[in-house]
Amino acid sequence: MDKREVERVTRYFSVLQNPLCIKVLLMLEIEELYVFEIKEKLGVTSAVASEILQKLRLLDIVSFEQESRRRRYFLKRRDILGLIQDFGRITRRKS
Repeated sequence: MDKREVERVTRYFSVLQNPLCIKVLLMLEIEELYVFEIKEKLGVTSAVASEILQKLRLLDIVSFEQESRRRRYFLKRRDILGLIQDFGRITRRKS
């Protein structure tokens, strides 16, 4: 792995270390959601929900469709869910 790849992977891990980001991805696995729905389900402010979605968008993991003044978010990179599940299995293993 070259230096650029390491930096790219590090960016992913730095975003995915936030439990709220993982929760958003798991919610979007089930259904497309508007920001206000994500905010309500997470119990956070609109600003926090928007910040999480922006970070995930910058990594090209989620995207949205603009509907009038609202954005409906969806999971663009479903393969990231496999990574999350793999890490879930790794963390359950006993030494």
